[in-house]
Amino acid sequence: IQGVLFPWLITIWLAQPGERVGLGQMMAMLPMLLLLLFGGAAADKRELRGHLLRLQAAIALPSLALIFVILTGTLGYWTVVAYAVAVSIVGAFVIPARDSALTHVAEHSGIPLGRAITIANATQYGSQIVGLTLGGFAAVVGPAPLLIAQVAIVVLAVFATSHIAQQPPHPREAAKATFRAAAREIGDGLREAFGSDRIRPVVSLMFGASILFMGVFMVLLPLLVRDVYGASSGAIAAVNICFMAGVVVGSVTLTVRRAIRRQGRTMMCSLAVSWLALIALHFAPPLWAVYAIMFLWGSASGVSMSASRGIVQEAAPRSHRARILSVYQLAQIGGAPIGALLIGFVVGWVGVLDAMWLPVVTGALLWVVVLLFTPLWRIER
Repeated sequence: IQGVLFPWLITIWLAQPGERVGLGQMMAMLPMLLLLLFGGAAADKRELRGHLLRLQAAIALPSLALIFVILTGTLGYWTVVAYAVAVSIVGAFVIPARDSALTHVAEHSGIPLGRAITIANATQYGSQIVGLTLGGFAAVVGPAPLLIAQVAIVVLAVFATSHIAQQPPHPREAAKATFRAAAREIGDGLREAFGSDRIRPVVSLMFGASILFMGVFMVLLPLLVRDVYGASSGAIAAVNICFMAGVVVGSVTLTVRRAIRRQGRTMMCSLAVSWLALIALHFAPPLWAVYAIMFLWGSASGVSMSASRGIVQEAAPRSHRARILSVYQLAQIGGAPIGALLIGFVVGWVGVLDAMWLPVVTGALLWVVVLLFTPLWRIER
């Protein structure tokens, strides 16, 4: 829901220019960049079920606060940004805890980890399609009912999490957490990640891609919908739904096929589809063609996400798993504040359509560098 609601609020409801859209999206993602590694360190030291339950309850509070602000008629740009920042702070602790819990659940259920990852990806993005569909009604029902729906869904998540088994920390990591200890353990997690020939190239490529492509989703696509096609929240939702539907199809396809053997090669080839999609969008095709392009892009991304996460999750030792997964998640989204701000100013400089050449050209250069100077292309299961 927030994937549509937040950009709709600042782009259409509050009618902000590209620079302020980029600034708002950067501010919304900044806590994730700063706190995600601490979230991984915290998850490695805590019983994960109880930790997740507390975090999921906390993430409902910003939505409740924003409902109050809307009902009192005092909604403004910085209030919306503050709401998104608060959600991002809690999310930085939720994501590594959730991903680490998946490994435990797979082990206890006897499901191969690679299959569990693809099922989780398909479920996650399938659920996001439902949320994006609800978000598409923002222009019809207004923001308050959608925020109420968010709170109700969080309550559902708390109920679901309460039904998984307790997941105590690894005995080596069960000491009482302090800020100094967390900082030291983050360093341990970074050394483990960047000391691995399998994890280091994945993390490096994902971070570069997040700078280039997260800004596209957070800034460029909402502005494309508004300025080129003259549409509103429904089209913003539809663009994201088509992408997510593609991710689900790509992930589900992997669940019915045998496990990917050439994981690195699969990841890199799938990632290259992003440039082709942006080149096609540059020529402002009809809106129905935009939806088709986003679906194909999402299908390739679903394959890339499953392959990259499989490499990292299989290579991560249990004692450092949440921290390494937080490094991976940080690589996936950590470049978003930079990308959002950069894309926002590039759009103001050259326009929406020409701004698409920035991620295309720089992304191709990054891909060639990774191919020539890392072993990622040769990594196999």
